[in-house]
Amino acid sequence: MKNYVLFFLLISLTSCDKYSNKENTNTYDIINLIAKNSPSSHPFKSGRNKNFDISKYYIDNHFIVAVQSMMEPIGKTIGMRDENRIKYGELFENLRTLQTNEYIKIDKIDLFDDVKFIALTDKHIKNMKGKCEFDDFHLYLSFSRIAFNSNYNQAIVGVGTAVSCLAGDYGMYILKKEKGQWKIEKYILKEIS
Repeated sequence: MKNYVLFFLLISLTSCDKYSNKENTNTYDIINLIAKNSPSSHPFKSGRNKNFDISKYYIDNHFIVAVQSMMEPIGKTIGMRDENRIKYGELFENLRTLQTNEYIKIDKIDLFDDVKFIALTDKHIKNMKGKCEFDDFHLYLSFSRIAFNSNYNQAIVGVGTAVSCLAGDYGMYILKKEKGQWKIEKYILKEIS
C-alpha cells in the first residue's frame, strides 16, 4: 500500500512540475509578445512616432518601461460583450477563477537594445503620487494573471499601459498559438483615460 501512495505522490509532483514549466514558458512568451507589440513599448519601432526624436527623453540612453512585477487575478468585476463571451467564454471564465498572484521576472523581458524594463517599486509609486508625469520611467505596464485553455493553444490576459496618470488604457488580449508561436488574435479595450 505504501508503494502505491509513494508512486501516486511522485506522479502527482511530476505532473505539477510539467504543468508549471509549460505555463511559465508560455507566460514569458506572451509577456514578451505583448510588450514588443505595444505601440508605446518602443516609440521608434512601433512606427507611430517616426518623425519624433524621443531619444532626447531617454534616461541613460534607454527608454525605460516600468513593469508591475505582480500579475494579479482580475476578479469578477470585468465583463465581456455577448459576442466575445460566446467566442471566448471558456478562456474568460478560466481567467476569472484564478485567485493567486504570480511574480514576473523582469529580466526575462528583453526586447530592444535601447529599451530597459524595470520593476515598478514603492519609490516609483510614491513619486507618482501628486504628479501626472512619470519621473523615473516613460511607460508603465501591468499584466493580470494569464489564463490558458486545456491545450495551451489559447490564452487571455488583461494588460494596462500608461504614459502618465492621465494617459493610459486597460484591455484584454486574446492570444492563440500556431506552429509553436503565440499570436495576438484580438484586443478588447476595456478602459481608457
